[in-house]
Amino acid sequence: MHKLLDGLISKIIPCVLYPIATILLVQGIRKAGRQRKEMVSPSSTANSKDASKLVLATTLTFFFAELPLGIIYMLDPFAGFKMKGFDMQVVLSTLFQLFSNILTVTTATHMIICLLISTEYRKTCLVIIRCGYVPKTKKQTQFVALNTKT
Repeated sequence: MHKLLDGLISKIIPCVLYPIATILLVQGIRKAGRQRKEMVSPSSTANSKDASKLVLATTLTFFFAELPLGIIYMLDPFAGFKMKGFDMQVVLSTLFQLFSNILTVTTATHMIICLLISTEYRKTCLVIIRCGYVPKTKKQTQFVALNTKT
């Protein structure tokens, strides 16, 4: 009974709510991108598209890794039956190992995906690696050529 509730509460419900929240977030990002499109440079529109890609990538990896584990958790209490060489416990155990490995891989690659897609994520990681030190930007000197015709 514990695994049934655990699968429902910690696996299935988040897998249903997370994509719904993602859809709402992506719609909000796109709406904000359209609103500021005329006020700001085109690079901000590209940033909102990158943010949408980042959100969708993390949502899909979470969904495909966690949902099968939730189903396995919920089926585990009913895995005691055997029928003509078919052992449900062995099948669930094998699937559990498979999807646990998939979850491990997606968790390990999550940071890499974020680093590749998000400029802000890269900047924040560099600040963390540098223990909060933010290097000062070099001031560019501008030369003004004066034409001294008299």
